[in-house]
Amino acid sequence: MHYETFQKALETLGIISGMGKKEIRECYLELCKQHHPDASGEAGEKFQEIHEAYRLLMTYTEEFRFRFSQEEFQGQFPFSDSQKGDWLYKF
Repeated sequence: MHYETFQKALETLGIISGMGKKEIRECYLELCKQHHPDASGEAGEKFQEIHEAYRLLMTYTEEFRFRFSQEEFQGQFPFSDSQKGDWLYKF
């Protein structure tokens, strides 16, 4: 996969940085409702483009490899080193 293909998939679904699988799926389902050939009267090309973008992004999220490094952890949990202690376990 080339980055340009990946970027086009993100743009097709309207994905912004930091979205999880649940939000990606919600965007996908909403766009499917809008562009389904039976509901919209469109030829189905946009619907197919949406489906392919979703499939590509789901493959990417399933195949993503984590480094489990301190930098990656702090990127996911930016306030983990706060002076208030481990905020994750306070819930």
